Amino acid sequence: MQGEDLDGNVLDMGSDPRSDQPAGEWLDIHGKRWVSTPSGEWVRLEDGGAKDKSNP
Repeated sequence: MQGEDLDGNVLDMGSDPRSDQPAGEWLDIHGKRWVSTPSGEWVRLEDGGAKDKSNP
């Protein structure tokens, strides 16, 4: 979960990763979806599922 204060500071909250579970997709504070690639890199998904690595 993420929250943003009036000054634009972002606070991320979440649980510890589980060793028996893969990392899942998540939404950032702006509603953008992120997924992990097989190499472990996080990439943002654009509408329609196209991966966008140029604009985090």
